[in-house]
Amino acid sequence: MKLTKTDVAKMIGIVYLESGQSVSEHDIKERVDFWYASLKQFEREIVLTAFQNVAMNTNYPVKLADVCNEIRRLQALGEKSDEQLWVELTGVLDKVRHNTEGYRYDYMDEGARCRKSNEQIYAALPPEIKDYLRSISELITVAYMSSEDLRYEKARFMKRIGEIREQARLRRDTPKEVLELLSGPVPQLTEGR
Repeated sequence: MKLTKTDVAKMIGIVYLESGQSVSEHDIKERVDFWYASLKQFEREIVLTAFQNVAMNTNYPVKLADVCNEIRRLQALGEKSDEQLWVELTGVLDKVRHNTEGYRYDYMDEGARCRKSNEQIYAALPPEIKDYLRSISELITVAYMSSEDLRYEKARFMKRIGEIREQARLRRDTPKEVLELLSGPVPQLTEGR
């Protein structure tokens, strides 16, 4: 269910009641509009739960930044850990290596079957792993690494996966209109005279 302005107005009402501030109707409307614009892309239940968690655990009026941080924390609860992602990646390497060996066989479409199997394995990987690898060929490269090279690869993976997750969060949390503006043509700068 989507968040509504009424939901946000109720949250803002609680914030002002808790703070004891007297504010104008105009200020409340502006605050509701701003909070709504910032929170509308999230599911209603997540926002209300985050607001309630922050309200119950702070001694000062609830701030939008605290609610957004709590939303991110709640969303992260459902994500796999970095270690779980690494285990998932290494869990497919033997199969990928076996399939890659089958590429050279042309009898009875074995090579095509092996290629298709690797494509399916890659497609089934979580988005974070696909962002890390970027292609099936990179998955194959990792599959053929020695155990020593895999230790170094794991260190690179652990370092990079946090950055990948943060980029994914930014894409998810940024309103579509802003993403469209950012992905549009870059304006050309002209020299003034």
